[in-house]
Amino acid sequence: MRFIHVSDINIGANPDSDKSWGKERAGDFKDTLKKVVDKAKEIDCDLLLISGNLFCHQPVTRELSEVNLLFSSIPATRVVIVAGSSDRLRKNSSVLSFKWSSNVSCVLGENFEKIKLPALHTTVYAASQTEEKRDIKALIREMSEEAGKEPEYINILLMYNEAYGDEDAEVEIRDIIAGSSFSYAALGGRHEHYELIRERCAYAGYLSPVGMSTPGEHGILVGDISLASKRMPGFDFIKMADIAYIPIRIEINAAVSSDELKRTVAGEIEKRGEKNIYKLKITGKRNPDTVIDFKDLKKRYRIEETVDETEPEYDFSKLFAEHPDDIIGYYISSVMKDNEDRGSLEKRAMYYAVDALLSTERKRS
Repeated sequence: MRFIHVSDINIGANPDSDKSWGKERAGDFKDTLKKVVDKAKEIDCDLLLISGNLFCHQPVTRELSEVNLLFSSIPATRVVIVAGSSDRLRKNSSVLSFKWSSNVSCVLGENFEKIKLPALHTTVYAASQTEEKRDIKALIREMSEEAGKEPEYINILLMYNEAYGDEDAEVEIRDIIAGSSFSYAALGGRHEHYELIRERCAYAGYLSPVGMSTPGEHGILVGDISLASKRMPGFDFIKMADIAYIPIRIEINAAVSSDELKRTVAGEIEKRGEKNIYKLKITGKRNPDTVIDFKDLKKRYRIEETVDETEPEYDFSKLFAEHPDDIIGYYISSVMKDNEDRGSLEKRAMYYAVDALLSTERKRS
């Protein structure tokens, strides 16, 4: 039985609405789901598992209809959906009255649902996140006990782990699943794909990134479970998202000019891909006359943010000789006494103070 595990698709998200590429990004989430459906056709997928946050909000009927039309295009693939933290079930959720395609099962109860798929010799034990607070560990134990009654079936756990982030709960959940008869546990709620139990339990991670908080590659997990052994030899991660958020850190020294720095940044971006979105952090020492300005690069590339952590490298002895009797010289003489004892933050404050004093003097002259 071949399955695809996907999570946190986040249709409706618009993370870069104030950027020039914002409109394209808003469409990426639905487009990436289309790629998943195409992949399901390509590999003859039997079961598509969606472990929460198909939408990034409470979906309206129009959105549900668009996604349902997409799933109806793969009638040979059974689709099982649970809700997550963003699209969790509420009493007024449109999904409660929505009629899905015959190959789609959407879990709507406050408790878990047992979805039996005889043609696949598989049962999916699925639970959506709801408005009500629940004991997730007790819920997983209950599903595990039910699964233990049908050892002849491939038993799969599907849920959004609302306890993610609680390390103690995570350990206990892992132990419960490890001791269960689940062939595979498909979890949602973690940014990156991660194998919690080797060849038994995994988070699929976000299908598409939503910002700098979700760097790295994003996609789907694909596995084959043996009908005889009820186990699988492992699964494959397949990248689906075309765009990544990438932080770049560049360290410079006083010999690096503004133009040289821009060429370096452009080279790093082109090496990684111009479609990606970048956060630049510039560190090190710079010539006081070097201006760090990436306005022209921001017109060419998708640069979300720039952080300048450089320090101007002043020759304080030379500056003191040039300003022996003014406020600049007085300040330098006072700070040079214990310069070596200062921490990084204090030194930066000192450099900025000198920079401001010199800037004020230039304006006066």
